[in-house]
Amino acid sequence: MNNKISISVIIPVYNEEHCIKQCLDAVWAQEYVNEVIVIDNNCTDNTVNIVKKHYKKTIILKEHRQGQQYAQALGFDRSTGDIIARIDADTILPNLWSNQLINIFDKNQKFNAVTGYGYSRTGIKSRKFGRLWTIIYYAEAKAILGVSVLWGSNMAIKKDVWQKARQFYYMGDKKVHDDQSLSLALATTSEPILLAPNLVVSVDSGSIMRLGKLWSYYKLQIITKMIYKNIHWRFKSNIFKRLLLFVVTLPIVIGWFLFSIIYTLFKRKIKIWI
Repeated sequence: MNNKISISVIIPVYNEEHCIKQCLDAVWAQEYVNEVIVIDNNCTDNTVNIVKKHYKKTIILKEHRQGQQYAQALGFDRSTGDIIARIDADTILPNLWSNQLINIFDKNQKFNAVTGYGYSRTGIKSRKFGRLWTIIYYAEAKAILGVSVLWGSNMAIKKDVWQKARQFYYMGDKKVHDDQSLSLALATTSEPILLAPNLVVSVDSGSIMRLGKLWSYYKLQIITKMIYKNIHWRFKSNIFKRLLLFVVTLPIVIGWFLFSIIYTLFKRKIKIWI
């Protein structure tokens, strides 16, 4: 293992007081994390105060423009590590996550961008189902966007690769998927993304069971795709593979939408009864 490699962890936050402490406890417990940057994207709760009080070594940056693409870019630009890791505030890293990340880059020299799987601590908590859920995410996103994608709760790229892809990364006023936007920017520089099966984190994915959140996700995905429609992708997946992925994942996506409708209505009824 190369202990000279430094890792910066970037965490965009917006009103995350309920989960930021668990997240940072796990991040600072990592053996090979040298720098942690929290991006305050206009929090109105106690998130920033918690970070200031309990995590003195954590760098806090303010991004006034609302949107994760802005917050992510600011953190990536200001980071000093050889590897830039990106997680969400609800992500909890396992103890040896940074060790695994360095090993993955060491053993896969042709890859400069890595992403992994995740299971949920809320809602459906099965680890096997969680991995299946992220598998569907990767397959469905590739079918729609045409390229392999990163997942913002568990991903990392090399600093020099970010600097090359930076000019293609969308920084306009439309809201986009920051992780998928970065994936498409990497595609323009012919940077393949490695999906590492042993890079696993836990997240709070309960929100994706709600219809509003799920609908917003797909709306942003289409916006992201349209923004990058004029960029030439040198290794875009062929149409037959994308069609196969779409056909396989479509029934699951429809089923999840139906489930989210029932779940949302059920939760509303519970609130009415209360």
